[in-house]
Amino acid sequence: MPGPPVLKQYNPAEGIQPLANVWTLQRGGTLLICALSTHPLGWGLQLKMGENKIPTSQVAKTQDEVFAVSAAWREAAVKAGWAEAT
Repeated sequence: MPGPPVLKQYNPAEGIQPLANVWTLQRGGTLLICALSTHPLGWGLQLKMGENKIPTSQVAKTQDEVFAVSAAWREAAVKAGWAEAT
């Protein structure tokens, strides 16, 4: 069984780079996105509502922390009424 994916690390020559959307949820016509980027201290996670950043972000120093934080945010959003985007 393969392990978790290996995330691209920060490269000072490139600066902070977006990597992927970890998950996307929807409520009504609004999308809630958990975006992942490189960061000098590890990886950055940020919630976006549509194209707007909202004041929820965290720097994860390990890949395990990336997956744990994004899962906790997703669980909290689902409890607040967000659902899988269709």
